[in-house]
Amino acid sequence: MPTQNRWRNCAKCQSLFFNGHAGVPGVCPRDGGGHVATGYDFTLTHTEFPFVRVQRDWYTCWYCQVLYYAGHPDRPGRPGEDGACPARPGRGHTHGVARTFRLMTGLGDGSHMQSNWRNCRNCQALFFAGSDRRGSCPSGGSHEGHLDDPDTLDFCLAYPMNPRITVTRVEPVISVLGDSFTPDGQVHISWKIVGENGTLEKRSDTVHCFREGDFRYTFHAQGRWDFLTVRAWDVTSDTPTLVRSVLSPARLDLESAPTRSVADGAHR
Repeated sequence: MPTQNRWRNCAKCQSLFFNGHAGVPGVCPRDGGGHVATGYDFTLTHTEFPFVRVQRDWYTCWYCQVLYYAGHPDRPGRPGEDGACPARPGRGHTHGVARTFRLMTGLGDGSHMQSNWRNCRNCQALFFAGSDRRGSCPSGGSHEGHLDDPDTLDFCLAYPMNPRITVTRVEPVISVLGDSFTPDGQVHISWKIVGENGTLEKRSDTVHCFREGDFRYTFHAQGRWDFLTVRAWDVTSDTPTLVRSVLSPARLDLESAPTRSVADGAHR
């Protein structure tokens, strides 16, 4: 997948960790137990964002499940290890052949975006520096991220995963506006126009979302028809979500709501 969601902030250590393995919440340096998820469900990407500064070489640690930076030289005497891993005291994080994530920097808070995520210079984990607590570092004490250094990268994470669509009609054009889908991702659109004697026209298409997770799609509905349905699937994420809307020219209002989650790889 180009993107992956289910990345959460640990309430105990403030690190970002992957919460997508059922029953395996990684290892937290605070107490050696599992991470405790809090806050938003973030989405990370393996791809570049046009016109946005990004940093690559971020990986998931096999052992503790945190996101860590592997762009520094390896630990002395331990090739392939970086920082400090709470699951293996005295050892570093490791990722094997996993794909690198790319994090956006310097954007600040915005629509479905949270900034003030920093790289801990001791354990190399990404941690949230926007609260009074600096969490717990497996190297000892709290995370340290050079917070007073103006050159320190301020990473911005996206938390969409609450997709919705608005359908409007300016005859004969039907406009579909999407919001809160996966940033820079793909959305599968399926629409059907229904008349008195059944389906008049139907079509499927794929659209590309902008960096903020929004999109615009239009089609024509000419002549007499009773209602139309529009379905949009966020198919880039590893938990695709279906949103359905119904528009009737008799009422010219909209019934729109997220309906259900579709299992990864399910037929649409």
